[in-house]
Parts: sequence; C-alpha cells; structure tokens
Amino acid sequence: MIRYIIRRGSHFVFILFAISVIVFLAIRMAPGDPIVHLAGPFATATQRAQIRTSYGLDKPLPVQYVKWVEKAVQGDLGLSMQLHVPVWGLLVGKLLNSVLLIVGSMIIAITLGWGLGILSGLKPGSFVDRLAQLLAISGISLPAFWFGMLLIIAFAIRLPWFPASGIISNRGSGGVGDVLWHLVLPALATAALPAGIMIRLTRSTIIETMQLPFVNALKAKGLSNRVVTQHIIRNAMPALLNMTGMQAGFLLTADIFTEVVFSWPGLGFQIYTAIIAQDYMAVQGAVLFVCIIFVALNIIVDVLRPLFDPRIRLV
Repeated sequence: MIRYIIRRGSHFVFILFAISVIVFLAIRMAPGDPIVHLAGPFATATQRAQIRTSYGLDKPLPVQYVKWVEKAVQGDLGLSMQLHVPVWGLLVGKLLNSVLLIVGSMIIAITLGWGLGILSGLKPGSFVDRLAQLLAISGISLPAFWFGMLLIIAFAIRLPWFPASGIISNRGSGGVGDVLWHLVLPALATAALPAGIMIRLTRSTIIETMQLPFVNALKAKGLSNRVVTQHIIRNAMPALLNMTGMQAGFLLTADIFTEVVFSWPGLGFQIYTAIIAQDYMAVQGAVLFVCIIFVALNIIVDVLRPLFDPRIRLV
C-alpha cells in the first residue's frame, strides 16, 4: 500500500503541475486588465506601472510562474489583488462554508442515490424503478443554477419557508439551527446532479451484481432474500464507494453555481468574484487549492476500497 500511495503521489504532483500551468496561462489570456480594476479609470500610466510592478506583473510570464510556484510550495499563495489579504487565509476562511454545503449535499445525494438506486436495481421494471429513473433523469438534466432559482421561487418567494440567500439571517440567532435552515435549498440544488448520477450508476451496478454466479449459488442454498440482498449490496459496495468519492470531488467545482445563486459565502462564490475582478492571485490559489482537495479525495477513496472488497490489492 505504501508503494501505491507513493506512486499515486507522483501522479498527484504531475497533475498539480499541469493544472497550475493551465490556470496560470488561462487567467492571463482572459480579456481585460486587472490593474484597471485596482487603480481605477483616472489613474495615470505611472501609477498603473507602479501597481503592476508591486505585484510582479511587469516580469515575463515564465518568471512570474516560477516565482508563484516557489511561494506556493512554501504555503504562500500570494496577496489578493482585490481584497489585499493573504489568499491562503482567505480560502481557508471560506472552506468551512463550502464543506458544510458539500456535506449537506452529499448526505442528500447518498440517501437518494444509494436508496433509490438499490431499490430500483433489486426490482427493475417496478413502480419504484420507474420513479427512480424519472428522478435521475430530471436531476441530471436540470442545471444546478436553474434548479436553484426554481427552488427560490417555490420555497422562498411563493412559500416563504426558507431563506433565499446567505448563511445566517440578519435578525436570526446565527446558531446551528439558523445555518441549517439556510442550508436546505442550496444543498437540494447542489445534490440534484450527483443524486441523479448515483441513482443510475447504483441501479446498473446492482443489476450487474445480481447476474453474477454467486447469487444463483446463494439462492440454491436456500438462503433468504434478505441475506442474498446483503451479499449483493456488499459486493457492489466498492463500485458505489468509488462513485461517491468521484461525486464528492465533483461538488468542489460544481457548487460554484449554487453558491452564486444563493450568495453562499464559500470557495465557489469567492472564485466567482475573483474571476470577475480578474484577481490573478486569488483565482490561481483557489483553483490549486480545490484541485489538491479533489485529487486527495480520490486517493483516499482508492485506499479505502480494499476495506470493502478484500479481492482488491493496492500495488
């Protein structure tokens, strides 16, 4: 397992390097000039040149990239050009809010995805199966930002049961209950797509597992349907775990749309505001930060798979 982790770690470094180059070049190829945002429309050419020099933007691109990587390796992601605060502290402060949204979304997605997927897979063609597939297609087809706006119209405007934006109420207590109250709609909007994917993949995995020879052998021994079902689910668990880990990593990038719609103060909303302001340092640091978490989640899932399936060996 140690060799496997080391090998995956080398892949991890290569992936981060490739992503850092792509993000570094993409943000600088975007139209516009961040110095205009910083200096304002009435700044002189000299003032703009001074600001450009202070952020090192007057250097050639290779020099800028090397200096940024050298600092990033030491944990210094630079200074936000928009807010004038360290990017690392800015991202860590937003991370908890994004984690809260992702955890809430994953709880909903796993509950619906695994629950309906297993039921529909065990009884294909039934009413539950048709209902699950309808929900899966709807979740996959509806864009998160559009579904979020529908939820706001339905349950924040027409039926004022939940707040439409923010993480705490201005007049609320600001406690756990208030935060969870604000979490409901964003979590539902974010969970729609992964729940739909999980339903479809869980259903197909269960159906494939039911066709394996060991299932007929268990039935031939006269075991009850409940015991057979337990063995089917256990054998399907490695694939379900891998799928769930992929969806959790996907939510790190997909929740940007939900956070913008609901003004949820997380990493996604911070990336959006940084892109609008062309805050090079914040965008570079945020994307690198998210990629590190995404790849780490996938490695953790791969390491955990043998716990559910002893046939898997990490070499």
